[in-house]
Amino acid sequence: MQLTYGQYLIEKNREQAIRTSPSDDDTNYEKINWYNDMKTSFANKELADLVKGICNFVSFVRWELEMHNCHPYWEIAYYDDEDNVV
Repeated sequence: MQLTYGQYLIEKNREQAIRTSPSDDDTNYEKINWYNDMKTSFANKELADLVKGICNFVSFVRWELEMHNCHPYWEIAYYDDEDNVV
C-alpha cells in the first residue's frame, strides 16, 4: 500500500517519537492518534504548523525564526484536536 505524503509524515513522526524517547518514558506512542497538523510544544513553546521532528528543527514561534536543538529529555507535549494533552 502506498502512503500519501500526510500519512508518511504521521508514520515518520510516530517512529521518531518511539525511537528518541527515554527508556523510562511510559507513553504509548502507538495509541496516540497522530495527524498531519498536530499541535506540539516543547519547553513551553507551541508549534502549531506541521508535526515537527523531535530534534534539530527550525520553527516559526511568534513570527520569529528560531533554531532549536532539542535535548531528548525536554518535555514535549502533543495535543489532540480539542487542545487536550495526549
